[in-house]
Amino acid sequence: MLGVDIGACSLKLVQGVRPGIVENDHRFAYEEQLEGRTLEPVREQLWALIRANGYKEQPVWGSVSSVYAKTHIAEFPRMSEDELKGAVELEAGEYASSDWGEVDVDYQVLEEVADDQLRVLLVVCPRSLTEEYIRLFRECSLYPVGLTIDAVSIVTTFQSAFPSHQRAVRWAVLVDIGARRTNIDVVEGDMLQIVRNVDFGENTLRENAGAAEEESASDDLKVTEENFEQLLTPLITELERTIEYYRRMLRQRGDAGAGEDFQLFICGGGASLTRIVDVLTGRIQKDVQVLDPFQNMQVNTAAADESAVERSVYAVAVGNLICGLS
Repeated sequence: MLGVDIGACSLKLVQGVRPGIVENDHRFAYEEQLEGRTLEPVREQLWALIRANGYKEQPVWGSVSSVYAKTHIAEFPRMSEDELKGAVELEAGEYASSDWGEVDVDYQVLEEVADDQLRVLLVVCPRSLTEEYIRLFRECSLYPVGLTIDAVSIVTTFQSAFPSHQRAVRWAVLVDIGARRTNIDVVEGDMLQIVRNVDFGENTLRENAGAAEEESASDDLKVTEENFEQLLTPLITELERTIEYYRRMLRQRGDAGAGEDFQLFICGGGASLTRIVDVLTGRIQKDVQVLDPFQNMQVNTAAADESAVERSVYAVAVGNLICGLS
């Protein structure tokens, strides 16, 4: 089974045959950044990797970038499965972009809440993009068995690395910092409570650094120790908004005492940014930890000797592998 994460600038792939064991991992950057809803820049490189490593005809579980899929958590009255499916499809229409054409809608019941209500995660994605992923895998001689979204894959990885009964805190904020976007999830116990996608990534930070400087002769985009915290402010603001929103939810449930009982975990390429853990710890006033996706797993690859920061880029791919092997 392969778990594949197709990011904006690089692809991450992990391979395993049994739950809890990673046999191989690969990562490569594209020759050109993905733009729009096309996977063409990655096709030739992925096909070469599949051939070189003997992965042809293997099953694969992938994930659609949250840049292109819309997610929403809604509450519905308790109803039959057929009725819920219809209600979700009707609700999903509110979140589909007008230029998407036909869409694929999926949902997952997260939990039952008071007054016979259901909290449901719904996902809306342009069908053309879903078909693009499936076509890519098939043209690379792989057998697609599942497709989810990055934000859900991160939660799957977190639950594997930190099972709810082993956590020292009540709830957790998961921050996956990619090249162009950041996923922010709130998890309490085994339940996903909030899912957000923020227009901020490593590239954003460096672009903002360049815009704040006069062009130098070398045309470098410099992120310095002095301006790093300021450049990170858009992300910190969105984190603070998310945390405060969930605190309000807890207060409304009569559980205000749990508002401070949380920890923040970061992963993705942005986890390697110098001082990011220190800056977030200082601003959020909570412990910040890098999410190691291989924690609680047997790793039979070079990644076994890498740091948690280096391994964190595989968080989405590992979540996809876990889904495929489940």
